[in-house]
Order: sequence, then C-alpha cells, then structure tokens
Amino acid sequence: MNGQCIATTQAMYSVASSAHSLETTVSVLTGLTVFLVLACAGAVLVALRLGAALKRLTAQQPHTVHPTSEREF
Repeated sequence: MNGQCIATTQAMYSVASSAHSLETTVSVLTGLTVFLVLACAGAVLVALRLGAALKRLTAQQPHTVHPTSEREF
C-alpha cells in the first residue's frame, strides 16, 4: 500500500513540475492529492474489512487438532 502511495506522490510531482502555469499546477496537485487520499483511504478500509471478515471466519470454525499430524514418525 505504501509503495503505491509513494509512486502516486512521485507522479504528482512530475506532472506538477511539467505544468506551464501556476493555476494548472494547483489544479493538478489538488486533483491528484484528492485521488491519493481517496486511494490510500480505500486501501485501508479494504484491509480493515478483510481483516474483520477473516477474524469472523476463523472465530466460526472450531480449531481441531489432528493427533496424527502432531506425531513424528
């Protein structure tokens, strides 16, 4: 997740530095910043929901221990 955010930040800088006017630079930076925040927030929310779903699934299934798997032959 952090790698994607860093790559997006680098892309923001390169696009903004190649812009011709200050107004265009501000518009591009604003748009890309909003996109970056939404993308990172979405990734965090997806990770939290997957973690909650995984916790719920593991809580529903009883933990069974197979005696044959613990023995060493």
